[in-house]
Amino acid sequence: MSQMKSELTASRKQLAGLDAKLRRAYEDNLSGKLPDHIFTMLIGNYDEEKETLQRTIRELEKRIDASNAARSDVERFSKLIQKYTSFEELDSFMLHELIEKITIYETPNMGRYRKGKEKIVTIYYKFVKALQ
Repeated sequence: MSQMKSELTASRKQLAGLDAKLRRAYEDNLSGKLPDHIFTMLIGNYDEEKETLQRTIRELEKRIDASNAARSDVERFSKLIQKYTSFEELDSFMLHELIEKITIYETPNMGRYRKGKEKIVTIYYKFVKALQ
């Protein structure tokens, strides 16, 4: 997370520096210090770099938001689970509060009513997804 945030900060600084370069190139072109053909080439390069930076910034912001949402879900689940650190019997209220769904898969080639074989059980906890 800290690496993504520092990369985002660096990309934003780089974008601000690029905007300053664009302004300088424009002013130099207006004052006659920079020929039109070089100005056109620089603007094209700066625009491509700016578009790439903006795409990178958007992607980093999405990843940071997703990471924050996941952290929030884990914290909510942690608070829920702390309520039930010691209990003697699982009741329906606890079950509905902690678990989204449970999936039990049949053992391949064993039929539905055969006993003594392992089954695959997946528990989908609220906020933290599936655990097997």
